[in-house]
Amino acid sequence: GRLGEEVDQPRAGHARLHHQQDLLGALGDDCILGREQAVPKQLRDPGDHLREAGLSLGMNELLRAYGAVGQGSDGRSFLVRLSHQGYGGERDYSTARNLRFHATLRQSTPLGDLRVSGTAVDYDADNPGSLSETLLTEDRTQAFANNVRQRTGEEGRQAQLGATLQRSLGRGDLELSAYGIGRSVRNPMPPSIIDLERRVAGARAVYRAPIPRGTLAFGAEAAAQRDDRLNFANEEGETGAVA
Repeated sequence: GRLGEEVDQPRAGHARLHHQQDLLGALGDDCILGREQAVPKQLRDPGDHLREAGLSLGMNELLRAYGAVGQGSDGRSFLVRLSHQGYGGERDYSTARNLRFHATLRQSTPLGDLRVSGTAVDYDADNPGSLSETLLTEDRTQAFANNVRQRTGEEGRQAQLGATLQRSLGRGDLELSAYGIGRSVRNPMPPSIIDLERRVAGARAVYRAPIPRGTLAFGAEAAAQRDDRLNFANEEGETGAVA
């Protein structure tokens, strides 16, 4: 595969649901590196707890549902969220869905303060394509015939996990963090189908200590990314020969 190459994104008009951003977008730098945002403030105090769920409906088969549970106690806090969004679309062949999961845990250990954050997304969206002015005048809700025939759209799955251990050391604090990301995408377009498998891993160590005029910080980090990407011929939505 080719390193760092992006996936072509389909244009699904109003029916397209935004999916998780690539690499650090969904988990976020704050969660990966274990900063304060990784555990919500309302769950840091002993006795705090969270129980909530919701459901909403809208036009064009719009459905949103979510649930969350969390609790804080001495030395431990956790939060788990699950959400689903489905949409029938304003046009033919424009359905979309997006399932998201997120969990964070903060635990005091003999080695220091441990924070772990994980997130996952599973999405699928049809791409009805663009219409000419003539087709818009005829019926603006129709899908472009070739997009339907070639079953254009995008489906993908992504999972991310990050952990940080922070402890006092001498006059300062030592922070160790690591993360891993996996992504799989299938992106049928009219002429071809893009298939992408992505793996990312990284680690960081930072030491911070106060000095008379500020804070001294030094450390090291490393990251690696591997992309296995193939283009196939699109044979009416089925995977053809390697292009």
